[in-house]
Amino acid sequence: VRQGIDPFTVAGSIRGAFGLSQFLPSSFLAFAVDGNADGRIDLDDPEDAIPSIANFLRKSGWDKDSSSHYRAVMAYNHSRLYADTVLSYALRLHELLKV
Repeated sequence: VRQGIDPFTVAGSIRGAFGLSQFLPSSFLAFAVDGNADGRIDLDDPEDAIPSIANFLRKSGWDKDSSSHYRAVMAYNHSRLYADTVLSYALRLHELLKV
């Protein structure tokens, strides 16, 4: 309601996670940002979802030191397999894009 969204219209998982970022409502309130500055946060829109995910990771300890990356991803999903997979894909994308 705070964002002008009727909570009964939000489609989510069985656990209540929603949007591209699969945030729980408490994560939405703590980490979601209006990335495209249109006055509303829509986690189904990549322009809001991606900066929201980045905000979550930053506030979970992600910094330039790569040892912090594992801890930050584990804060999102406590599965070691998940964290290993996400970080492996990120490393591969980094290599492909040379960023």
